[in-house]
Amino acid sequence: MAAFLGNLRNVVIAGFVLALIVMLIHLQRDGWTTDTETFVGFVIRWAAMATIILGIGLASMNHYLVQAYTLDAVDGFTNTAFVLIGIGMWLGTIMWFNVWFVIWPNQQKVLNIGGKGDGLSAEAKAAAGKTALIASRFNTMASIPMLFCMVAASHI
Repeated sequence: MAAFLGNLRNVVIAGFVLALIVMLIHLQRDGWTTDTETFVGFVIRWAAMATIILGIGLASMNHYLVQAYTLDAVDGFTNTAFVLIGIGMWLGTIMWFNVWFVIWPNQQKVLNIGGKGDGLSAEAKAAAGKTALIASRFNTMASIPMLFCMVAASHI
């Protein structure tokens, strides 16, 4: 077991396989329901959290976190790779913020998750839905330049 857990690649793959098994068990038991849509939203929301934590951790371990988040303004010279990875990290941070503090709270209102939509008018739910939609669309749009910056940073 120590040899298996000592290999990061195997551990990450096993984590994804276990998550897939949990999803399949859920689908087998309940089929595709509103609860499944909530579960899928839960997975996407936590994927955003994992991405931001792992990204910040990676930048910190490789000693470029400050340079990236300041767009390399701290060293007095410009390193294009730090600027690009920084733009990607800022886009990722904004996208993470959208998921946790804009999209998810508004989805809770629209879908009445945890009673968050109790007592809201149809207009208020529609407004919450529109807010979540706009933030989701922004995240979709920003994912392409974010990915470009992250990949380009290692190739320049």
